[in-house]
Amino acid sequence: MKIFLTGLAISAVMALAAPAQAKDGAFFLKACDAAVRQSDGAQLNLEDSIASLHCAAYISGFREALALHDKINKTAKLYCPPEGGVSNEQVAREFAKFLQNNPNSLSQSGDLSLHIALTKAYPCKAP
Repeated sequence: MKIFLTGLAISAVMALAAPAQAKDGAFFLKACDAAVRQSDGAQLNLEDSIASLHCAAYISGFREALALHDKINKTAKLYCPPEGGVSNEQVAREFAKFLQNNPNSLSQSGDLSLHIALTKAYPCKAP
């Protein structure tokens, strides 16, 4: 078990440290579906565990960038989560659901698809 966890950690670091490549919606559907299954208690194989980590890291970074955007540009929020906020796990669920329901977005870039998923799941009300 210790060897497996060590291998998983090394593989995850290598996967996350790999040169940045544009990932499309199809990649994130697989990755975030794995994250949702893991969150629901499923035991994942090594490939799906790495994919799950990729989804979680991507969502976390994306949301941090949106938070920075909101601090700089106080007048134009890009999405409006509920008052108590939402977890990265919930965002992964929304993202996977959006990709499943919108097959055309599977060939779009992950950043565009996640942006659309968030604005549909958590729209801002007009002032």
